[in-house]
Amino acid sequence: RGSRSGLRFVESVSQSPRRAAAVRDLSLLLMVEREDEDALRIAEFLRSLRVLLDQLPHLRTLGVFRFTCPYTFVRHTVSILLLGKTIPSLRCLRGEYIPLDAELMTILRAHPMLEEVRIDWDVFTLPDADLVLPQAGADADALTKFEDVRLPHLRALQCTEYLVSEMKTPRPTLTHLSITDALPLAATRFEPRDVVELLGAQLVSLRLVMPTGLEELNSQQQTF
Repeated sequence: RGSRSGLRFVESVSQSPRRAAAVRDLSLLLMVEREDEDALRIAEFLRSLRVLLDQLPHLRTLGVFRFTCPYTFVRHTVSILLLGKTIPSLRCLRGEYIPLDAELMTILRAHPMLEEVRIDWDVFTLPDADLVLPQAGADADALTKFEDVRLPHLRALQCTEYLVSEMKTPRPTLTHLSITDALPLAATRFEPRDVVELLGAQLVSLRLVMPTGLEELNSQQQTF
C-alpha cells in the first residue's frame, strides 16, 4: 500500500516541474506487511525515487526511517538512493540503520555541503548476533576514513559512539553533537572526556543518549 502511494507521488512530481521545485524535505517511512510481495514493490519504488532525486533542485533534507519492517529493508536504502549521485542542494541526511561503511563515506564525500548528519541505530530490532559484535553496522576501516571526509559546513552530528571514537581532529563548524550508545556490550575506545577535550570549547550542545530500555537490557545480559 505504501509503496503504491509512493509510486504515485514519484509520478506526480516527476511530471510537474513546479511540484518538483517545491519539494524541500523528503522523508521515507518504510512499511512491510508481507515480505515476499512488499520487497519487490519497495525495490521498484526506490529505483523510481532515485531517478526523481535528480529532478528536485531544492531538496534540502532526506530521511529514511522504519515503521513496520525488518531492519534489512532499511539499512541499504540510503545507498540505493544516493550512491554514485550528488544532490547539490542537500543539507541534511537522516536515517535509521545506515551502516557505517565505505558506501556511506563515499556518499558523504559526494555531499560536502551537508550541515546535518543524523544516523540512528536501534539495538532492539537487530539480530542477536549483531547486538554483541563490534562490527554490527560498522566497518572498522570506514570508521577511520571518516577523518578524511571533509564536511566543512557540518554543524550537527548524531551518531553512535563508534564513529565518535575515531575522531582525532576538530571539526571547527560542529556545534551540536549527539552520541547514541547503540551497542553497549561491544568494546569501544569511546571516552566522553576525549570528546570534551577535542570539541568542548566549540560545542553548544553535547548529548549522550542511551536508548529507552537499554539499562534493562544491560542488566539482563549481566544476569546470564
